[in-house]
Amino acid sequence: MLDLKFVRENPEVVKQNIKNKFQDAKLPLVDEVIELDAENRAAKQEADTLRANRNKLSKQIGALMGQGKKEDAEEVKKQVNDQSARLAELEEKEAELEEKIKKIMLTIPNIIDKSVPIGRDDSENVEVKRYGEPVVPDFEIPYHAEIMERFDGLDLDAARRVAGNGFYYLMGDIARLHSAVISYARDFMIGRGFTYCVPPFMIRSDVVTGVMSFAEMDAMMYKIEGEDLYLIGTSEHSMIGKFIDQILPEEKLPYTLTSYSPCFRKEKGAHGIEERGIYRIHQFEKQEMIVVCKPEESPLWFDKLWQNTVDLFRSLDIPVRTLECCSGDLADLKVKSVDVEAWSPRQKKYFEVGSCSNLGDAQARRLKIRVSGAEGKYFAHTLNNTVVAPPRMLIAFLENNLQADGSVAIPQALRPYMGGMEKIGFQGLFHDLSKYSPSEFIVGAKYYQGSRSPNEGEREDYGYSKAWIHHKGRNRHHFEYWMDYNPKTEKLSPVKMPKRYVIEMFCDRVAAGKIYNGSGYRDDSPLKYFNGAKKRRLENQMIHPETSAQLEYLLKMLARYGE
Repeated sequence: MLDLKFVRENPEVVKQNIKNKFQDAKLPLVDEVIELDAENRAAKQEADTLRANRNKLSKQIGALMGQGKKEDAEEVKKQVNDQSARLAELEEKEAELEEKIKKIMLTIPNIIDKSVPIGRDDSENVEVKRYGEPVVPDFEIPYHAEIMERFDGLDLDAARRVAGNGFYYLMGDIARLHSAVISYARDFMIGRGFTYCVPPFMIRSDVVTGVMSFAEMDAMMYKIEGEDLYLIGTSEHSMIGKFIDQILPEEKLPYTLTSYSPCFRKEKGAHGIEERGIYRIHQFEKQEMIVVCKPEESPLWFDKLWQNTVDLFRSLDIPVRTLECCSGDLADLKVKSVDVEAWSPRQKKYFEVGSCSNLGDAQARRLKIRVSGAEGKYFAHTLNNTVVAPPRMLIAFLENNLQADGSVAIPQALRPYMGGMEKIGFQGLFHDLSKYSPSEFIVGAKYYQGSRSPNEGEREDYGYSKAWIHHKGRNRHHFEYWMDYNPKTEKLSPVKMPKRYVIEMFCDRVAAGKIYNGSGYRDDSPLKYFNGAKKRRLENQMIHPETSAQLEYLLKMLARYGE
């Protein structure tokens, strides 16, 4: 929110700023608020004069009564009553005018920094610098939801049944990765001198209107029915709100805080939510950083904040770039903003993973956050930036760390938060499994009889052969491969099917079976690896390799025919 005096004294500057943001519909508001301000100041002046006169007359009443001039005293009382009635009218008028002025002032955008490029929308944002070399591997990178589903790490269908679109279940190593990224980001920022904080996840309406524009509020915030509370869209809201109505000692500045919170957003507008993946969703978690500082220090802190995000992503082997947001892409309270975008090898382009903003004194004026200094009181400057916001950040992580064998490498910096794991996936996969002895594995094969018509007018018997290998005690590394067997030619050929279809097919044909554990058979069901699967009993023939040669042969078959 701008200083009303500044608007009154610099109307053309304010109007040009509105034009630079391509919000011409707001231009009449400048003249309107100046007129309302003039009317309000006139009402205040008249009210002040009336109060002074009323006080004088009130003193005269006592003196006249003491002199026995009762009639004169009554006349003065009448004047006092008349002035009190007029004063009440003026005070009501002032309140109405101030409310109108406040509403307009909350709508007029903040003055953008002179360095901000002029542009209509995010398509005209300007690339500043790239960090790390973007790489496109020579193998296909699946959609991020498919990568997660391969590790049984994402269940969107269950989330839709529970909460609707825009929500998710993360599971297993993917859920662990999500938490590891948040924990790493927390410690990363603590290492940079920031104080860690877990804030309230709900805030009152006066804080909401203090930290964001009406347009942002309508598009983002969830209201708690029957209460003056909103779910936060980012912990910045709570963290800046922490200082509402406070006078801060200048010697304690700057306040540098990093905070964790879940975030909730309606995502109204052109983008909407994403039904297929987790790029744009209603709920996510975030590590944030905020700074409250002296006005002259905010440009320096702005550069430090976005650099923190760049450094964190580079420490995880993710190429990024910075984009200077153009005037039309800046929210109304922002003076200047830089987006940090991560490289997507699948899309062969960058996408936003963080946004750093300097809001000048806009939030401080709305929330009445002042600083007490040697030369008096003044409004603080506030800044905020995303450290990391999974699960969206996981998209960049998975794509940039995906290996040709389907596993996901864990960068050195993140391994302590993943229990020392070096990769997510089938530990070692085919070419590395041979270093284990056969007794360490449970290996199975199944054959299913059926029929098909490969050519019109013909019909022949065929079968499915399913083979799997399972490392004992490592259930998360259980995986399957399907092969099509033609009994006439006695040949195997690969069956290339999406994992979901393979699972459905498996569930339709197989239920409980016998698994050989090296010393005998035990009842178990391969379907335990697929939650909620249909179960129908079918005989299983199990094979346990007794020699390294048998295991080596099976590994070669899996490597050759496995999907």
